[in-house]
Amino acid sequence: MNMDSKHSLAHTKTISVIIPVYNASRYLVACMESCLSQTYRDFEVIAVNDGSTDNSLEILENYAQKDSRITIINKENGGLPRARETGIAKAKGEYIFFLDSDDTITPDALEVLWKEAQTSDCDIIAGGIVAVLESGKIILDYTNKYIYSESNQSLLCSLLAKTIPFSLCGKLIRKHLFENITYPYDYGIGEDAITTFEIIKAHHPTFSVVDRSVYNYIQRPGSMVNTHTTAIANQRMSFMMWVYNYLKDIEHSHELDNCIAAFFIQEYFTFLRDGGTDCPAELKELIYKKYLKNRWAVSQTAWWRLILVKMYKYPTLGRMARRILVGIRKLIR
Repeated sequence: MNMDSKHSLAHTKTISVIIPVYNASRYLVACMESCLSQTYRDFEVIAVNDGSTDNSLEILENYAQKDSRITIINKENGGLPRARETGIAKAKGEYIFFLDSDDTITPDALEVLWKEAQTSDCDIIAGGIVAVLESGKIILDYTNKYIYSESNQSLLCSLLAKTIPFSLCGKLIRKHLFENITYPYDYGIGEDAITTFEIIKAHHPTFSVVDRSVYNYIQRPGSMVNTHTTAIANQRMSFMMWVYNYLKDIEHSHELDNCIAAFFIQEYFTFLRDGGTDCPAELKELIYKKYLKNRWAVSQTAWWRLILVKMYKYPTLGRMARRILVGIRKLIR
């Protein structure tokens, strides 16, 4: 049975911070502290306890007793998309801000994004994301770079080329954009991307970026992004095929074709790195006969990724290259 905490908010806030929580007790304090110490104060926190079996709920209740902006929703475990959907339904804010329970945000994250929202009046405002190891080492700084397209496909192009991260986190997103979309319940990889593509298809949102990192995406040894198995690779291929089918119904501009090529080269690299082997023939043919011949897409791809993809045209060579690449990656980290 769903049960909200008594600390619900009686009036509308400008921002609803939604935090799905599942067995996150080890990281939850840091997450909550970063959220509640924001320089911008006009927000609510909706923590969706997604059937945790550790003491995550106890931690949340302790915070809710101290801060009336916090609402707790308890539900049976149903996965990230359902937890977010539950939070959205409860949200009173004009904008939604997603925060994963094992990540943190900068003290001025909401203030920076809200100021841009006031200036631009856009539907989505994206902040920068920093990928950080638990040791504190920054391994990647996702600085937003907007790819302008004369065909009104700039947001789609930017996402496919990954000059703006797929992640729903680190962004202000108007609540109404989540109406009339299909949530990706059955995808273990690419959930955020699929949701964003659904939003683009349903609402054609206006979009703005800020040149500031606001979100600390903390990568941990056991997390999905650091797990490389055939099962994970197969989930990635399911995501790739979802995008492939989605793009069939969209008119392709020159810019979009470039970004599609870049997307599939990079996703195919990750699929191969994780040990994937079963790629549908129609997609594999496009990668080797079309996408790898796109000069712009190739220029956007790291050379070691290109080498691995090209060598996998001959599976034996590809597997040798993969072993070397994975070994080097482990030494570096």
